[in-house]
Parts: sequence; C-alpha cells; structure tokens
Amino acid sequence: MLFVGAVQARKDPLAALAAAEEVGLPLVVVGPEKEPELARTLRERGADMRGWVDKDELAELYRRATALVLPSRFEGFGIPVLEAMASGTPVVVSSDPALREVAGDAAAPTVAEAIAHRARYRSAGLEQARLFSWERTAQLTAGAYREVLA
Repeated sequence: MLFVGAVQARKDPLAALAAAEEVGLPLVVVGPEKEPELARTLRERGADMRGWVDKDELAELYRRATALVLPSRFEGFGIPVLEAMASGTPVVVSSDPALREVAGDAAAPTVAEAIAHRARYRSAGLEQARLFSWERTAQLTAGAYREVLA
C-alpha cells in the first residue's frame, strides 16, 4: 500500500496505515514529515517512511503499489490520486470533494475492493487520468481569466 503526501494529521496517514494493516500489507509513506510526532507513530507501527523521493523512484513506487490510499480530510486538488491512476494503480480516497472530483468513479470504496477488483479499478483509473492534462488546465485557466477580464 502507498500513501503519498505530507505527513500531517489532516491527511490522516494513520487511517491509511490501518487500511493496510486490515488487509495484511505494509504501508509505504512518501512525503515530508511535517508533524514529527505523527511520523514517529507511523514508524513505530511499522510504516516504511521514505520521506521525499525523486520522481523516478516515486513512479516506480506507484507502479508497484497494490493501491494508493489517501484518506485526507482536506485537499486542494489531489495530484497523488491522478499520478497513481495514470500509473495504473488503483486508488482509495476519502470523501473529500477535491479527491472525489479527481478520482471520479475510478476510486475503489475500500482497500479490499481495490484488491479484489484490481483490473477494473486499474482500467477505470487510466481512463479517468486521461481527462486531465497540463494543456487542458492551461486552456481552462486562460478561459477563466478572459471571462473575468471581459
């Protein structure tokens, strides 16, 4: 299992660890340790704390993960969700609106479901990821500016 994001309470990495433990898999945590006490708890409970990794290593972690688990309580967008789906990795996310918007119907409701129907969530995630591009983002942003300035 993989968790990507800053180690802080609002992202709820302890819930990701509990989800991994529930299915008997280790949790790899990638991201800066913003809250040292929380990071220590994760480490003590067996999480593999990687900290910041380069993009090649991150891409490999996405490809090898059983699923990305991101139980965050608040996100602005959810880039790890998009990166995981584009890598063919099933995702399990919280009910946070930003994460749900990015994942669409491609998110599994539970880790057990992501594992049981891996091929389906892998395929759905790849399709969902195709809806996003930096070019489209730039076009939408420019359009918003044009509308405001008109």
